[in-house]
Order: sequence, then structure tokens, then C-alpha cells
Amino acid sequence: MRTGLFSLLGAVWLTALHSAPEAPLLAGRIDNVLRPMPPVAPDQPEHADRTWAEIAAMIASTPALSVTDSSPAIKTSWSGYILVQETANRILRETGLRFAQAYPEDPRVWTWLESSLDREPAYVDLASVWQAQFDPLVIPAREAPAANAWQIAFDNLRDRCIASSQAPDSLRIRLWMARIGAPLTAESWARALKKPFDASTLDLEALASDLMALGEQFPTYADDKLRNLARALIACANRYAPAVATSCRARLTRSPNTMLRHLAEAEQAVADARKHPMVMRFTALDGTKVDLEQLRGKVVLIDFRGVTWCGACREEEPTMKDVYARYRAKGFEILTITFENKPESREFVRTYVKERGLSWPHSFDGAGSNNPYIQRFGIVSVPQHFLLDQAGLLVSTDVRGPKLEPAVRRLLGLR
Repeated sequence: MRTGLFSLLGAVWLTALHSAPEAPLLAGRIDNVLRPMPPVAPDQPEHADRTWAEIAAMIASTPALSVTDSSPAIKTSWSGYILVQETANRILRETGLRFAQAYPEDPRVWTWLESSLDREPAYVDLASVWQAQFDPLVIPAREAPAANAWQIAFDNLRDRCIASSQAPDSLRIRLWMARIGAPLTAESWARALKKPFDASTLDLEALASDLMALGEQFPTYADDKLRNLARALIACANRYAPAVATSCRARLTRSPNTMLRHLAEAEQAVADARKHPMVMRFTALDGTKVDLEQLRGKVVLIDFRGVTWCGACREEEPTMKDVYARYRAKGFEILTITFENKPESREFVRTYVKERGLSWPHSFDGAGSNNPYIQRFGIVSVPQHFLLDQAGLLVSTDVRGPKLEPAVRRLLGLR
């Protein structure tokens, strides 16, 4: 099989590079390109070994490259190399799937599956892909039946992998998070594209339970992807089922996974700040004693930022300075909590604040993520802005750039 596979890829490669438009077209379906696997012989372990050797050779010879496109129509500017990659990805996936079906208990199935995830086919008609090399008017069609058939097979493999003690933990976690994240991603894309979305398709309770189970199974796992997934789930629940969001936060505060537990505590702190006046006290760089309680009756922007390292924070400065100058006399204040990891940066920050004309109070302790307010509210990326109303309640965390002035004016009653 190896000779046939490599001969096929070599022929496709050379033809893609050198053939004229009149060259014979490739078969459209990958099943017409593949040589069938030898008959299954479960009572002959060496058969599985021979078959796996072919798959391992494919993995070794096929670069980790996913040939996918987020738009409905695949772009027509594919090179001959991409055509070969699509063919190789399809062969690897289909051959591995047959192996998984023939030898479901073989742990090498998970090695293949993980490799296939990093070599994702676009499931386009290869004949039309070939034509598109020479005719810019040809838009390769997607083979929806083949893609849908793989999705069904993949969902089954994914769930088996998550439940398997033989599968690598890294793959189990990856697929587990993908299972939780897929419906959230669909909802997020619908909002981004301003398309209608049927929220009844989201079983948020089940997703929250799945996230809890992931944390219980892997209590020491910590990665930004897990934090972002949990945040996306809670944010989605807040939009469609606030009671589920509240329940999810409460359940995650009891998670054995430290990252999920800390995230839930931070999310709860943010939720509480919307219901109860925020408490914050510090001594600013210039020696000023700052107490949020003393600022009741004013609109306050709390600016979490990195001074020595955050370019995006600097981009916010002109807008913040302008709004501060315009509305300070009308009852608007800014407080900055610096996200700095080195205590020795104090003088740099002090000089920077003075030279840039940032005339509001700045907190500095050089503790980085261990700063009590950064830790309390789970700040992991900056700039992050909290806008408080005159009662000290958090009303928005989305007031960056041009959104700041209208929000301040609204709270000040300046329509």
C-alpha cells in the first residue's frame, strides 16, 4: 500500500506542477483514489501491525497542515502543493478510520486520530480543485456528504477517546474541550456575523456539567484555553440563561481544578460588583490615599493596565485623557491598577505617568497577577476597563476606545 500511496502523491504533485489544462482530471471522491485495505483478519495481530506501519508512514510523510476554509466556497488560488496536501489528508483520515473500525481497542487509533486533527481535509471535490488550477472561474465544491459522514464518525471517536484510559491525557483534554466548545463557537460566530441563532439548541446545563467533569478528571490541568472556555460558557449562559450562569459559577467554585475554581471565584466577584458597591483602597504612586467609598456620587473608570509592556494600553491613553479632561469637573474619575511583575519598575512607571500626562491616581505594587485586585477579578489580559456608576456599582466592562465617552455621558446624565 505504501508504494501505491506514494506513487499516487508523486503523480498528483508532478501533474499539479507541470500538466496543461488538458491533463486528465483526478477522481472527485477520495474513495476512488484510495486502494482498499486488505481484508480484516482480527485473529492475525501482524495484519494490524502491517496496516499501522502504512498509517505511520503517511503521518511521517504528510506535513501537519489543515486545508480548511471558513467561507462557503473554497478559494480558487490553491497551489499544486495544497492539492497534494488535501489528497494526503483525506487518505490519512480515511485509512485511519478504517483501522479504527477494524481494531477499535488498538491504542494506536488515538495516535492516528491526534495526527488527523492536525491534518484536516477541507472535503472539496478534487476534480474541481484540479480544474481551478487553470480556470479562475471554477469554485471547488464541498463534498458535504463526505464531511457529514466524517463528523458522525468523529463524534463517536471523540466520545470514546474521552472515556478511554488508553488514550493520551493531552488528546482526551483537547477533545473534551472541543466537545464543550463547539456549540459555544457556533453561537459566537452567529453573533459576530449578526445571524439568527436558536438558543434552544444550547444545552447549557449539560455543557456546565461536562466542564465540571473535565475539571474533576484533570484537577492539575491549567491552560489559558481552559480558562477561556469556562469564560465563554459563563458568558453564553449569562446571555440566554442567567440562572444557569449563576449555578455554573457556584459549582465551579467547588471544582478540584485550581484554574476553574479561581476563575469561578473571579467571575463571581465581577457578578457581585454589579449588585454591591465595589470596595477598593490603595496608596497611589504620588502618595495619594485612594478609597472608592470616598468617590461615591462620581462615575469611575477603573483601568487595569500594563505600563512597561502593554502596547494596547498605550493606545487607549489619548481617549482616556480626552474624556478625563472633558468630564472630570462633571463628576468623572479614573483609577489605574498597574499590572507590573517587577517591583523595580516603580520609578519607570512613575516617570512614564508623569511624562505622558496621566494625571489620575496609579496603584503600583509590582506583584503582577498576585495584585489583590487583579487576582480578585481574574484579570489575565489588559487593558481591562471597569466602569462604575455613582453608586459604585459595575455597569460595564466594555468601554474601550470610542465606547468610553458615550457611556460616561450616559451615566452623568448628559444625553
